[in-house]
Amino acid sequence: MAWASAYEVGFVALGALFHGWSPGYLAWLAAALAGWIVLAQVRGVVPDLRLLLATAVLTLAWIATGFEANSAILAGPGCARACSPLDEALNEGTKTLLGLAYLVGGLRAGRKQ
Repeated sequence: MAWASAYEVGFVALGALFHGWSPGYLAWLAAALAGWIVLAQVRGVVPDLRLLLATAVLTLAWIATGFEANSAILAGPGCARACSPLDEALNEGTKTLLGLAYLVGGLRAGRKQ
């Protein structure tokens, strides 16, 4: 849950920064999901630094291309007008790398106990 929570908070924060998405929704989402991120930290589950860096690099590439997301139900700033394979690959790539970073961190934490 920490991985998904961190990803969604970061995704919405970037949407608020670059596309004017609701800061109120960002605040609500961050408050609602922060506990999962904190719990992971307390349990020693921290993302692997190398994979976290790879996530950051791919996120910067996504930002450089406009930080658009594909959505079947949403329209407006930050949502591609038509399905973009590049935007989808960047979205899924960043999500997967962050998930792997948390997985490696979780496996590492499990070995320490």
